[in-house]
Amino acid sequence: MQHRPSRVVLAHRDRVCVDPLEPRLVFDTGYFAAGIQYDDPGLSIFNEFGDYDEITGNIISGTREDSVAGSNGSPWAGFDFGGSAELFQSSLRFNGTDALERRVTVGFGETPLGFSVAYSGPFAFYRPPVQISFLLNQATDLSEGSGGRDGSFFFNEGTYNTANGDWGFNNGTSSISGLDVNGTRTGKSGDESFSLQLDPNAIFRDGSTLFADSPAVAFYGDNLGVSLQTDLDGSDGFQRYALGIKTEPGTSFTTDDFAGDVYALSLTGSPTLRTLIGGGASGSEPFTYTSALEFTDGNTFRMYDLLEYYTRERYRATHLFKGTYTIIGDEVRLTSFDGSRSIDLKFRSDLSLSLGVKYNVNDTDQFIFGGGPRILDGNPGDFIALNGDEDPAPDTFADATIVNGTDGTRYVITKAANGQETRFNLSEITGLNLSGAGLAAWAQTAGRSIGVFAVTSDAVRYIVRQTDGNWMATPITTTPAEILATTPSLALLPRGDITLGGFNADGDLLRFDFERDLWTVEVIETAPTPDSTPGTPTDNTSLLVTPWSGWHLFYIDSTQSLRAAWTTPMLNTYYDNNLSQRAGLPQVDGMAVHATVTDQAEIHVGLIDQGKLNTLSWNPSLDGRWNNSAFEETFGAGASGLSPSFVATHFDFRTGDLYIFAMPQSGEDIILFVKPAQGAWARHSVATDLQLADYTIPQPDTILITGHPAPFEGGFDLRGSFLGLGDLPILSRLFTTRPSQQQTQSLLIHLTPSLVEPTDDT
Repeated sequence: MQHRPSRVVLAHRDRVCVDPLEPRLVFDTGYFAAGIQYDDPGLSIFNEFGDYDEITGNIISGTREDSVAGSNGSPWAGFDFGGSAELFQSSLRFNGTDALERRVTVGFGETPLGFSVAYSGPFAFYRPPVQISFLLNQATDLSEGSGGRDGSFFFNEGTYNTANGDWGFNNGTSSISGLDVNGTRTGKSGDESFSLQLDPNAIFRDGSTLFADSPAVAFYGDNLGVSLQTDLDGSDGFQRYALGIKTEPGTSFTTDDFAGDVYALSLTGSPTLRTLIGGGASGSEPFTYTSALEFTDGNTFRMYDLLEYYTRERYRATHLFKGTYTIIGDEVRLTSFDGSRSIDLKFRSDLSLSLGVKYNVNDTDQFIFGGGPRILDGNPGDFIALNGDEDPAPDTFADATIVNGTDGTRYVITKAANGQETRFNLSEITGLNLSGAGLAAWAQTAGRSIGVFAVTSDAVRYIVRQTDGNWMATPITTTPAEILATTPSLALLPRGDITLGGFNADGDLLRFDFERDLWTVEVIETAPTPDSTPGTPTDNTSLLVTPWSGWHLFYIDSTQSLRAAWTTPMLNTYYDNNLSQRAGLPQVDGMAVHATVTDQAEIHVGLIDQGKLNTLSWNPSLDGRWNNSAFEETFGAGASGLSPSFVATHFDFRTGDLYIFAMPQSGEDIILFVKPAQGAWARHSVATDLQLADYTIPQPDTILITGHPAPFEGGFDLRGSFLGLGDLPILSRLFTTRPSQQQTQSLLIHLTPSLVEPTDDT
């Protein structure tokens, strides 16, 4: 295969960086760790302890106690450190074959509690993390009395029922006085008191403690301010794992204590925990997410995806959850702006640590396990307050898309977080003739700027509306082999960066990546074609990047075959497969193709053939086979007589619903085929459900299907033109996701559009 290496073609920066923070050591010498491990076919909990060599970076001794496997050697070989700009990122190296795709480790050194999250591969997107572990410095003195282990503790706890396999969560309080340990755990079934005796002959200076007449073992760390208690025996029918922090009764914080602080959290709970951050509850396994919790001024907070927080920076990281917070003593309640969701966190008196207490969704309390360290000790004024349910910046764009005016003028249509839509005439702004250009647009830098990828006959350009409102156009490349001859197809990489694909005039595959404000281009002159030689690529393409970083450019060639040019990070080459041949699909005469991926790692490709709707699907559980579903077999004429110019697919991560859009040949309707997470395909008509006399179905090139690809955001906008409002198709928003209590309402809800022309001061 002839494959030119990636070439850096443009460096551009318009972002504000997080201030670099000082590097930190991981451990002193001793450590102990424990965690929850999701490992097919079941769940286990573990704890381990050992010594760390700061000079070599190796764990020089380690013993693991596992609820399933019993005692075995520690799987950790050592540590790799990221720089301070990586916000304390470090990674764990595992002995033997490393089957885990990525891992995050945050908050060591000066903070006593850290955690590591290891994600499974290759389909890390939809599976829970394989392993969540909390790591603590060992205490070296377990003396009694004031300043020793005596005192009050708050803990949260995971409990595994060995009889039925149920996994539950509790929390509670305990106190230690001398050798007496007394406490109460609270769960769904109510309060349960417990009383234990420390074994005076099994209290060790390395921080471990045994109990008399109990299989439980406890570890204490950070000057006895953190505790970990595990009971992996299971002889009483339960295995328990409790993480605790030392508390001072009567402590009460103020908002100024938190403003500007950031915490790294890893929280595990029942599947409904997904709902807290905007996803739909699914499955039976516990759900875990990691986040960076940022306390802003004005009693508000933001919660980001943790990995994005230190790889994409806070200005571009996904918001998982945001709202206002209230303080109740040494606890903080985070509440969404609409009041439907909340989560309670417990803080140690020095604010260095936080543990989860419980969360509430729709007036139902659920307990959680986990917590995390403070990774940034800020001050009031570090982060601006949130304004209602939106960020206060007036130029916060939710999305940006390209649309054609009736005279061929190319516009960028942007939608702000408040729903206001703005159009920008690119040719007017840039002075370039873009009437026949290949264009793609997106919102970037957390919606503070707009990026446009523009292809003309002489160059590929990056056009950007910067955060100050000024526009800039810069050539990415002018080399003929690196200029697309097909319309660029755009997708997001798993971290949220931009990638585009297409073909040059010679039919060579081109890939453009925009990561960390740096453009690179690849030219793949010859890709292996194991099933047939492709014809000339047409302009009908759809780029899909899977959550496991598979890069798939679906296209229809001149032989009317659907093909996929693809690669994954585990390969060092690109392939070009004939999917029509593999799925037994006849020649494709359609002029549109569109692909999506579900939370179960299924790829669905929608296309029109002979006026009939088909979907090709691939599922890893089916040995990678491609299958074709002909909708005419189920819906008859309802899936026939369709326009070859339009098809679109969308998967809603909140509800698990899969959508396919099509248009009758007459152009008088838009048809939706919807498959719920649990259920069969159903057919709906936009024109019938809208029942609006002033609505006209737009032409295919003015239809915008705008999705939200990040997990748990879900949802999409289907937009179309209105009569009598000017030459440019004015765009309305039509929502197809709605609460369950609105199931009897129209499928689509019409909202009055607003189109605002930019002014000189926009």
